[in-house]
Amino acid sequence: EHDTDEEDEEVDLNESIVSKLTSMFRKTLDDTVTKQLLRDRGRERASEKRKFLAEKRASMINEEETDEIIKSAFQYLLSLHEFIETILNFQTNYCLYNAFKEELESFSRVVSDSDWTEMLPQDDSLDAMIDDLDDKINGLKGSLDSVNKMQMKF
Repeated sequence: EHDTDEEDEEVDLNESIVSKLTSMFRKTLDDTVTKQLLRDRGRERASEKRKFLAEKRASMINEEETDEIIKSAFQYLLSLHEFIETILNFQTNYCLYNAFKEELESFSRVVSDSDWTEMLPQDDSLDAMIDDLDDKINGLKGSLDSVNKMQMKF
Protein backbone atom coordinates (compact mmCIF):
# COMPACT_ATOMS: atom_id res chain seq x y z
CA GLU A 1 0.00 0.00 0.00
CA HIS A 2 2.89 2.34 0.80
CA ASP A 3 4.40 1.83 -2.66
CA THR A 4 1.13 2.59 -4.44
CA ASP A 5 0.73 5.83 -2.48
CA GLU A 6 4.21 6.92 -3.51
CA GLU A 7 3.52 5.95 -7.13
CA ASP A 8 0.22 7.87 -7.10
CA GLU A 9 1.99 10.85 -5.58
CA GLU A 10 4.71 10.66 -8.24
CA VAL A 11 2.13 10.44 -11.05
CA ASP A 12 0.23 13.42 -9.60
CA LEU A 13 3.45 15.38 -9.30
CA ASN A 14 4.45 14.57 -12.88
CA GLU A 15 1.02 15.56 -14.20
CA SER A 16 1.19 18.76 -12.17
CA ILE A 17 4.65 19.57 -13.52
CA VAL A 18 3.57 18.92 -17.11
CA SER A 19 0.46 21.08 -16.73
CA LYS A 20 2.51 23.89 -15.18
CA LEU A 21 5.07 23.74 -17.97
CA THR A 22 2.45 23.82 -20.68
CA SER A 23 0.69 26.74 -19.02
CA MET A 24 3.94 28.67 -18.58
CA PHE A 25 4.95 28.35 -22.21
CA ARG A 26 1.52 28.95 -23.71
CA LYS A 27 1.56 32.25 -25.58
CA THR A 28 -1.98 33.40 -24.86
CA LEU A 29 -3.13 32.68 -21.35
CA ASP A 30 -6.35 34.04 -19.98
CA ASP A 31 -6.01 36.20 -16.84
CA THR A 32 -8.55 34.15 -14.92
CA VAL A 33 -6.73 30.92 -15.81
CA THR A 34 -3.42 32.45 -14.72
CA LYS A 35 -4.87 33.64 -11.43
CA GLN A 36 -6.39 30.21 -10.80
CA LEU A 37 -3.05 28.51 -11.56
CA LEU A 38 -1.26 30.81 -9.13
CA ARG A 39 -3.88 30.18 -6.44
CA ASP A 40 -3.63 26.41 -6.93
CA ARG A 41 0.16 26.53 -6.89
CA GLY A 42 0.08 28.56 -3.67
CA ARG A 43 -2.28 26.05 -2.05
CA GLU A 44 -0.06 23.16 -3.14
CA ARG A 45 3.03 24.82 -1.70
CA ALA A 46 1.31 25.59 1.57
CA SER A 47 0.01 22.04 2.00
CA GLU A 48 3.05 20.06 0.87
CA LYS A 49 5.25 18.54 3.54
CA ARG A 50 9.00 18.68 3.48
CA LYS A 51 10.54 15.21 3.28
CA PHE A 52 14.22 16.00 3.65
CA LEU A 53 14.43 15.84 7.41
CA ALA A 54 17.64 14.46 8.90
CA GLU A 55 15.94 11.42 10.48
CA LYS A 56 14.38 10.36 7.17
CA ARG A 57 17.67 10.24 5.30
CA ALA A 58 19.66 7.11 4.75
CA SER A 59 23.35 7.02 5.56
CA MET A 60 24.14 6.63 1.85
CA ILE A 61 22.06 8.48 -0.72
CA ASN A 62 19.76 6.11 -2.59
CA GLU A 63 17.65 6.22 -5.75
CA GLU A 64 14.52 7.55 -4.02
CA GLU A 65 16.39 10.41 -2.38
CA THR A 66 18.01 11.23 -5.71
CA ASP A 67 14.57 11.45 -7.32
CA GLU A 68 13.33 13.67 -4.48
CA ILE A 69 16.34 15.96 -4.85
CA ILE A 70 15.77 16.19 -8.60
CA LYS A 71 12.07 16.98 -8.07
CA SER A 72 12.82 19.66 -5.48
CA ALA A 73 15.49 21.15 -7.76
CA PHE A 74 12.94 21.21 -10.57
CA GLN A 75 10.42 22.92 -8.28
CA TYR A 76 13.10 25.44 -7.39
CA LEU A 77 13.74 26.13 -11.08
CA LEU A 78 10.02 26.58 -11.72
CA SER A 79 9.79 29.01 -8.82
CA LEU A 80 12.85 30.87 -10.00
CA HIS A 81 11.41 31.09 -13.52
CA GLU A 82 8.15 32.42 -12.13
CA PHE A 83 9.98 35.01 -10.02
CA ILE A 84 12.10 36.19 -12.95
CA GLU A 85 9.03 36.38 -15.18
CA THR A 86 7.20 38.49 -12.60
CA ILE A 87 10.13 40.88 -12.30
CA LEU A 88 10.47 41.08 -16.09
CA ASN A 89 6.75 41.82 -16.51
CA PHE A 90 6.96 44.54 -13.88
CA GLN A 91 10.02 46.14 -15.48
CA THR A 92 8.46 45.98 -18.95
CA ASN A 93 5.24 47.59 -17.74
CA TYR A 94 7.20 50.24 -15.86
CA CYS A 95 9.26 51.14 -18.95
CA LEU A 96 6.18 51.22 -21.18
CA TYR A 97 4.36 53.44 -18.68
CA ASN A 98 7.26 55.90 -18.43
CA ALA A 99 7.69 56.07 -22.21
CA PHE A 100 3.95 56.67 -22.63
CA LYS A 101 4.01 59.37 -19.93
CA GLU A 102 6.93 61.17 -21.60
CA GLU A 103 5.17 61.06 -24.97
CA LEU A 104 2.05 62.59 -23.43
CA GLU A 105 4.06 65.41 -21.85
CA SER A 106 5.47 66.46 -25.22
CA PHE A 107 2.17 65.84 -27.05
CA SER A 108 0.42 68.90 -25.56
CA ARG A 109 3.27 71.15 -26.72
CA VAL A 110 3.11 69.68 -30.22
CA VAL A 111 -0.64 70.33 -30.42
CA SER A 112 -0.49 73.86 -28.99
CA ASP A 113 2.51 74.86 -31.14
CA SER A 114 0.80 73.72 -34.35
CA ASP A 115 -0.34 76.25 -36.93
CA TRP A 116 -4.06 75.66 -37.15
CA THR A 117 -4.59 78.09 -40.03
CA GLU A 118 -2.81 75.69 -42.37
CA MET A 119 -5.28 72.96 -41.53
CA LEU A 120 -8.41 75.04 -42.27
CA PRO A 121 -8.81 76.97 -45.50
CA GLN A 122 -10.02 80.57 -45.20
CA ASP A 123 -13.73 80.94 -46.09
CA ASP A 124 -14.89 84.52 -46.62
CA SER A 125 -18.58 83.58 -46.68
CA LEU A 126 -18.32 82.65 -43.00
CA ASP A 127 -17.94 86.32 -41.99
CA ALA A 128 -21.28 87.14 -43.65
CA MET A 129 -22.95 84.17 -41.94
CA ILE A 130 -21.53 85.21 -38.55
CA ASP A 131 -22.86 88.77 -39.02
CA ASP A 132 -26.27 87.35 -39.97
CA LEU A 133 -26.33 85.14 -36.84
CA ASP A 134 -25.31 88.09 -34.65
CA ASP A 135 -28.25 90.10 -36.08
CA LYS A 136 -30.67 87.21 -35.35
CA ILE A 137 -29.36 86.87 -31.79
CA ASN A 138 -29.79 90.61 -31.19
CA GLY A 139 -33.31 90.42 -32.67
CA LEU A 140 -34.23 87.53 -30.36
CA LYS A 141 -32.86 89.41 -27.34
CA GLY A 142 -34.94 92.42 -28.29
CA SER A 143 -38.06 90.26 -28.66
CA LEU A 144 -37.41 88.66 -25.28
CA ASP A 145 -37.03 92.09 -23.67
CA SER A 146 -40.34 93.26 -25.12
CA VAL A 147 -42.10 90.07 -23.92
CA ASN A 148 -40.68 90.59 -20.43
CA LYS A 149 -41.91 94.20 -20.42
CA MET A 150 -45.42 93.05 -21.41
CA GLN A 151 -45.45 90.48 -18.62
CA MET A 152 -44.44 93.12 -16.08
CA LYS A 153 -47.38 95.29 -17.11
CA PHE A 154 -49.80 92.50 -16.33
